[in-house]
Amino acid sequence: VAVSTPRTGKRPPRSTGDRRKSTLAPTPRSTRSAATPRTAASAVAPTTVMAVVEGRGKATGEIGFATMDLHRPHVVISQFSDSPSYIRTFAKVLCENPMQVLMPSTMCHGGSGLFLSIQERCHDIEIVSIPRKFFSEHKGLEYMKSVVHDDFSAVEYEAQDKYYSLAAFAALMKFVEHSHHMIFARGSVQVRYVGLEQSMMIDATSIKNLEILQSARDPADTQHSLYGAINTTRTVAGARLLRSEMLQPPSSVATIEARLDAVGELVESAESCRALAKTLDNWKDLSQLLVLCARMDPARMQDSPTESYLRNLSNLHQDLGLIPQMASALQQTQSPLLETFRSCFDDIAFQTLRDMLAGFLDIDGLLEHTQGSARQQLLYFVRSGIQGINHNHNHSTYTTLRLMREPRYIHGHKV
Repeated sequence: VAVSTPRTGKRPPRSTGDRRKSTLAPTPRSTRSAATPRTAASAVAPTTVMAVVEGRGKATGEIGFATMDLHRPHVVISQFSDSPSYIRTFAKVLCENPMQVLMPSTMCHGGSGLFLSIQERCHDIEIVSIPRKFFSEHKGLEYMKSVVHDDFSAVEYEAQDKYYSLAAFAALMKFVEHSHHMIFARGSVQVRYVGLEQSMMIDATSIKNLEILQSARDPADTQHSLYGAINTTRTVAGARLLRSEMLQPPSSVATIEARLDAVGELVESAESCRALAKTLDNWKDLSQLLVLCARMDPARMQDSPTESYLRNLSNLHQDLGLIPQMASALQQTQSPLLETFRSCFDDIAFQTLRDMLAGFLDIDGLLEHTQGSARQQLLYFVRSGIQGINHNHNHSTYTTLRLMREPRYIHGHKV
C-alpha cells in the first residue's frame, strides 16, 4: 500500500474580505508504490475514490464513508458501526473497488487499527493521508447544500446527524478538487445516502472461498469465477452494477422476487431478450457526458473540450434513438419491474431532447461523410452557422486532411 503525503502546492486566491490566514492544505501527492495487480475486478477498471474516517473515544468503531466515481458525478455516503475486526468496512471497500482511499493523517501516522488493517489486506489500494481538519461535518453540509442536485436534496435531511459520513464527504470533495482538478457546478452532483439495511454483507474470506470474483487456484484468473461465468452484460454500467450486487446482494424479499419475475419473463420470451441484447450492443456509455455537464473546468481535461462535447453529443443522440427500440422490445412484458422500465422509456422528455439536438446537429451531413476517421467526421456534425462554424471551412479542412494521407508520385516515385 502506498501512503501519500502532502506536498507544497499553489494556494487559491483568498477573497478580499477574508484577512485571516488561509487554512487550505496543499495538494496531496499522488504516488503509488509497486503493488500486486488488481485481480478481483480486472474486468471493471477502478475509477472511484473513497474517503474513510473512524470515530475517536467513545465513538470508536463508528465508520463514515464517502465514495465518488470520477467518471460520473455520483457520490454515495454511508455510516455504520463496525466490530474491531472491521468486517463490514472491508466488505464495503471490496464492493466499491476504489483506486484511492483517503484517511485522516492522525489515523495513518498514529497507527490506527483500521489503517493497519487496510494496509495489510488491501495491497493494491493507494492510501492517501489527508489532514484531519478537512474531515469536517460542517464543511460537508456546506458542500451538500452547494453541489447536490435538486432531485436529491432529501439527502441533506437523511445525513444531517451522520457526522462521520459528512466529514468523509467534505474530505472527498476537497481532495477531488485539488488532486483531480474537478470543480463541479452548483446543483450538478447526485449524492445518495446508502445504509446497510436490506442488504447482505459478504466478508473477504467468504468472497475468496466461494470464488465470487476470482479463481481460488489462480488469483489472476477472473474468467473461471462466479462473476466471470455469469457476466454477459452488454454495457460498462451493467458490469459495474453486477459486481456491486454480487458483493452486496439485497436481503429484501420484495426486491428479490421482483428481479426473479423479470428474469423469468425474459427467459420465457426469447424474442424480447434478443431484441434487448441487440439494442444494448449499440448503446454508448454516457458517463463522461455527465461529467462534462457537471464540471466547471473543461480546460483541464485531457482531450479538447470541443471535441469531447461533440463526441459525447453524438453518443447521446445515438442512445436517444435506441430508447424507442427498447420500449418496443418490452411492449409485451408483464412483470412489475419491466413495466417500470417501459414506462420510463415512454417519457416524452427523451424525444424532446432528441429534437433539441437535431436543431443544431447535422445528422444527415454526418451520414454523408462516413469515410475517414471518427475525428474527421465530427467536422460535419454541427450545422452550418451554429456559433460561427462554417460548413465550407469544415469541408476544406476535411479535404486537406484527406489529401495529406493520399500518396503522391513525383517522376514515378511514391513520396
